[in-house]
Amino acid sequence: METSEEKDLGVFVTNDLKWNRQCSSAAAKENRVLGQISNSFLCLEEETLRLFYTGLIRPHLEYAISLWNPFTKININLIEKLREERPN
Repeated sequence: METSEEKDLGVFVTNDLKWNRQCSSAAAKENRVLGQISNSFLCLEEETLRLFYTGLIRPHLEYAISLWNPFTKININLIEKLREERPN
């Protein structure tokens, strides 16, 4: 049976080898984790938020990036927008 999309080792692979689904999934996961962090703390110092970002959020964006490295402008803008809005 042929499928148009498979998830293998946490990476979405489509039959046309476009990475839109993977980029959207990574961005959604980042937003969920960031929401959990912001709902858990009333006040966060910038350094603490940076530690949360590098330890909990950034790995979701960088997991298997060598495989699904975004190459279309839409996907690049989605990922870069998320990185620009968050601490370094």
